Amino acid sequence: MSLAKSRISKYMIPFYRRWFRANDVDSKHGAEAFESLHEYFIREWKKEARPVDATPHVVISPVDGLVKQMGDINHDKIHVKGISYSLQTLLNDEDMEQRYLNGKFIVLYLSPGDYHRIYSPVTAKILSQYGIGGRSFPVNKWGLKYGRSPITSNFRIVTELLDDTGGNIGFVKVGAMWVNTIEITHEGMHLNKGEEVGYFSFGSAVVLLFPLGDTVFPDTIVENRWIRTGEKLALKR
Repeated sequence: MSLAKSRISKYMIPFYRRWFRANDVDSKHGAEAFESLHEYFIREWKKEARPVDATPHVVISPVDGLVKQMGDINHDKIHVKGISYSLQTLLNDEDMEQRYLNGKFIVLYLSPGDYHRIYSPVTAKILSQYGIGGRSFPVNKWGLKYGRSPITSNFRIVTELLDDTGGNIGFVKVGAMWVNTIEITHEGMHLNKGEEVGYFSFGSAVVLLFPLGDTVFPDTIVENRWIRTGEKLALKR
């Protein structure tokens, strides 16, 4: 059992909250209710605190996080903080890679102080889901800039969705430094927009991929903007 899951770690919660300026004002339970640091880390928010934009064709943010990078996929590569990543190494699936050539991508970073529950960005059918990778490099701003390709080296769970507009979305959950755990909580092969799909066990990142000509980002979505789960992230054409 890790220290974070031990009962003694409960006494670390106040220090953790202050150090990481934890965002827990909307937590379903107060900090004193958690029996371990891990319990606090994977805390849930009050349902009404994250309303889901139900507008048709809207892709919502699947997490609370910072927009770290967004833009066009350059043939088969995305560029994040000066590092180039190929779709092949990110996805390890040649057929899936072909579907996102020259499309668009966005990277959302979750700091240790954020909520770490993950939700479905759209109503969709799951076409495939698998885990790859195994290393542990940080995915904070320094790790993304100077690390050893953390987005394509760290453990990650790749999910491909077919949404209710008939379009594909690559939904990549990237584990972070020290703890590679990504827990999947949903069952079945269908997801509703805003439905919980899992949670991270440490600060992490999410990468979303969209096919060419399929999606646009609204003017409100810019790099270094912090966005909440359920808010409009992109618009399907």
